[in-house]
Amino acid sequence: MPLNFYPIEKARRANLRRRPVRLGVMGFAEAVARMGMTYGDPASLELVDRLLELISYHAILTSHRLAAARGSFPAFPHSRWTQGLVPNDTLAELERLRGRVEVDRRSTMHWDSVRARVREGMRNGTVLAIAPTAAISLIAGTTPSLDPYYANIFARQTLSGKFLDLNRVLVDDLRALRLWEQVRERILAERGDITALDDIPEAIRRRHPTAYQIPASAYLEVATRTQKWVDMGISRNLYVPDHDLEKLEQAYIEAWQRGLKSTYYLFIAPRMYAEPSTISVNKARQRPRWNLEEPPAGVDTAACELACETCQ
Repeated sequence: MPLNFYPIEKARRANLRRRPVRLGVMGFAEAVARMGMTYGDPASLELVDRLLELISYHAILTSHRLAAARGSFPAFPHSRWTQGLVPNDTLAELERLRGRVEVDRRSTMHWDSVRARVREGMRNGTVLAIAPTAAISLIAGTTPSLDPYYANIFARQTLSGKFLDLNRVLVDDLRALRLWEQVRERILAERGDITALDDIPEAIRRRHPTAYQIPASAYLEVATRTQKWVDMGISRNLYVPDHDLEKLEQAYIEAWQRGLKSTYYLFIAPRMYAEPSTISVNKARQRPRWNLEEPPAGVDTAACELACETCQ
């Protein structure tokens, strides 16, 4: 019996006909930091490439083995699995549609044996999709999806409340150097940005960039190395430091040229920065206190009164 609840009959029929599953990942940025790499550097790109190839290889083989034991999904005879196609084989067709697709096509697993097996049967119509994992990664205490640390210290607002999120790898690094107690307040004041903190060794500062310090090309390259192994889509957030329309246009064109099926949210730094609630700020002292009997020229007295009431 199906274990899922389907709100409409059409969804139930479609799901049972294709029986999709969507395996994904989270904690990639934490793994990169713990292994001494920097997000987007050549070593981290090689890591995500080999990691997703390994996951894809075994996920597909496992679905094939389940088909041998329980039967293939009903729509299997009409699927591309019967042609022996695995996700990275679809790049050739994508290239015909889009022109040249800029992607590293190296592989290390024995894909020919997988191609021969999937022709015989697959339990699931699709097996991989990289979801955002924003909520479950918070529960697990790691980084979401393929995303980097948003900042080394920041507040995260969810339906369950507001939580302080830390780059625990950075905390461990600084505690090992006996620097954490010395610099933590300054890191908080800098919204989690440690690039200007000379007390922290340069090697550590380089290893822990915030989301807006990583170039869009690095985000796209991580996604490119991932998408070729994924038979569905991936969640690929982009973080940009300013509202430069030409750079934004170029980023999305590059995503198309690299063969991505989609992106996800676009975050622009000035719109996302919020005033840290842990820093004492008295806005009333920062605003001009007008004399209502002699308001500045051109200022409506009623508006002046409202402004002063807001300052109270």
